[in-house]
Amino acid sequence: MKHLGNMDEVSVSFDIPDTRTVDEKGKKDILIKTTGNEKYNFTVILTVTADGKKCKPMVIFKRLTMPKENFPKGIIVEVNKNGWSNSEIMKKWIQKIWIKRNDSFFKPKSLLIYDSARCHLTEEVKNEVKKYSELAVIPGGLTKSLQPLDLSVNKSFKSKLKIHWENWIINGCHIYNKTGKIKRATYSEICDWIVKSWEDVTPQCIKNGFKKAGIQTYDENIEGDDDSEIETGSEDKDLQEIQTEFLHIFETFEIIDDEDFDGFEEIE
Repeated sequence: MKHLGNMDEVSVSFDIPDTRTVDEKGKKDILIKTTGNEKYNFTVILTVTADGKKCKPMVIFKRLTMPKENFPKGIIVEVNKNGWSNSEIMKKWIQKIWIKRNDSFFKPKSLLIYDSARCHLTEEVKNEVKKYSELAVIPGGLTKSLQPLDLSVNKSFKSKLKIHWENWIINGCHIYNKTGKIKRATYSEICDWIVKSWEDVTPQCIKNGFKKAGIQTYDENIEGDDDSEIETGSEDKDLQEIQTEFLHIFETFEIIDDEDFDGFEEIE
């Protein structure tokens, strides 16, 4: 199971306020404290394996140059003009993260699952993946059924990241601009939140995602955690069975490319 992987891109905003508020009944205006950067986003690439392990996260900021900040260990930082994954980023992800995961040194047979985003489907990216792994591409519209990260992990990660942002906006030492607004968190602070949030995602949560996608990872009782619930009952499958099953499922559908993404708005 340690050689069965899934990767996904997660869009995150610089501000993560609650969508609901509580105040006195009848009050017309409710103040929400933010830095005003709710619509400015960056991308985090998450990668997991079916044994509950996590690879380093990769973050992509919308910049032309690398920020001159000291980043924490345990994260790969990239920049581009759109702040989103593309073919070049995907090739870097393969070299810096996928082939450097634990127990991949001897290049045993492995299976990588990802969705049908346009940048995943270029021939150069697929050929690069196939140097190291079998590849199963989830057809458009089926990620909510077949992608483990979507089924349990992404929600857990983002909820933990939100807690770090809330602690910072309420208790952090802030810098104010000339208009009196709080300046957003630095890139290094954001990376620190990402690393800590990713560390806090439990192995059980990851296994539950593979279970929900139709893959039984272990012959043990799979218990729900705070982030996801799961039903149990199916038997273990070895990697060869999983490869055959997934590739067969995906071949029965027409792959529909996700729409092109034009990138996020630029932020100072």
